[in-house]
Amino acid sequence: MPRAENGRSQRGAAIITALLVTALAAALAASLLVDMDDWLEHVALSRDKAVSRALAYSAIDYARAVLADDARHSAVDTTDEPWSRVLPPITAENSELQGRIFDLQGHWNLNNLSRSGVIDETALAVYRQLLIILGTPPETAEQLAEALADWIDSDDSRRAAGAENAYYLALDPPYPTAGHELDQLSNLLRIKGYTPALVDRLSPYVAVLPGRQPVNVNTAAAEVLLAIQPGLDLASARQLVLSRQAAYFRDIADFRNRLPTRNLPEGATPLTVSSSYFLASASARTNPPSGVQSRLLALLHRPTGGRPSLLWMSEQ
Repeated sequence: MPRAENGRSQRGAAIITALLVTALAAALAASLLVDMDDWLEHVALSRDKAVSRALAYSAIDYARAVLADDARHSAVDTTDEPWSRVLPPITAENSELQGRIFDLQGHWNLNNLSRSGVIDETALAVYRQLLIILGTPPETAEQLAEALADWIDSDDSRRAAGAENAYYLALDPPYPTAGHELDQLSNLLRIKGYTPALVDRLSPYVAVLPGRQPVNVNTAAAEVLLAIQPGLDLASARQLVLSRQAAYFRDIADFRNRLPTRNLPEGATPLTVSSSYFLASASARTNPPSGVQSRLLALLHRPTGGRPSLLWMSEQ
């Protein structure tokens, strides 16, 4: 009897061991399946991201072609031209594609403030006025304008309401002023007094372009026209915008002839009726289940009569 009981005990242990091995094998198989599902999902997401990014890149190339074609047919840039229209959502390769081109010379170029590292005081007054037009209290506008001037000028002498290296090097972490032109609008966030909300408020009216650039009076907002043309009021600036919708300004003489009061003085900002700098925005989203989206922003420079070149591109 003891020998029989011992045999049953061994068989029981073997069954238990077999069950444990089976359970472990099943658990391992389940884990491998989960890992495989995760891997397949990762591969699918990577594929869809690559597709959406490639489509967004193609939209930027399309924007360059549209601007090149426009240059061949017109020497004047207005908001009624094909390049200015919003590209309606289109379906391509199981994805949705959208895009738009913005004329950045309809904005006031913040780098107009600098002449080889020296601040242009008349341009600074224009920027201060634009800040006030956009709802900034005069004292705050003065501080913001002078802080920007100190950031981009080549000296380390603090303006009355500005901030130079001593202020920034005392921050945690410390950093120096740029001492040169802005590269992108986001540079403003490093400057004393500039917040994301303020930069968002400024973005429809100011731009960061290389060197000193004129403002296109055919595409500038009423607020920008008000800041750059002495003697205007907001109602008159808005009337100018309505006027150009009926008939665009053929040249600067045409613009000045349509001012509400003749013989208004010329402002400090040079004017134009054509543009060389544009911002192209493109987004592509793959269809569900992944719904991956890529959004690109590109600064394009179009020389007179030529094909635009790409100055920079960022993925949002």
